[in-house]
Amino acid sequence: MRKLLFLPLLLIALPAQAEIYRWVDAEGHAHYGDKAPTPGAKPVQLPPLQFISGGANATAAAALAPGKAEPPTPAIESVMLSIVSPTPDQTLRGTDRKLSVAINLQKPLPEGAGLVYLLDGNARTSKPVQDLSYTMGDVDRGTHLVAVAVVDGRGKELGRAAPVLVHIKPPGIN
Repeated sequence: MRKLLFLPLLLIALPAQAEIYRWVDAEGHAHYGDKAPTPGAKPVQLPPLQFISGGANATAAAALAPGKAEPPTPAIESVMLSIVSPTPDQTLRGTDRKLSVAINLQKPLPEGAGLVYLLDGNARTSKPVQDLSYTMGDVDRGTHLVAVAVVDGRGKELGRAAPVLVHIKPPGIN
């Protein structure tokens, strides 16, 4: 009887062990997929996933996370801002691991308010700043979501620019 109870659990776990295949097309580009492109294709062993913690700025990001106190609201009329650089879906290439963000404020910040620059939901400024541009360091290659929030003196979010998706790649890789 016990064996019958464990059988459904084993069947649920099977899809998590899906095989990954690698192949190179006629133009020399490498591709990966969960289905073999040819009957003789062999699965590839991928390295384990790398996880990066929120670090020292995780506490500041937690204050801005949805579900804490009040959920973030879109940029409200009194605080209108937008990210002008990087542009949506922009691909940046380089080895310096830096990402420069510039914003446009259509109205001045309210008294006592500041800006918090976020990368993938994590605050990259340890406290709110007044600068309309900010350079983030130690940005890993990959796809990232850049956002900027306006917070009041108590840390309550007053508004947020529409987030921008950006791709960081090393030079020479398409």
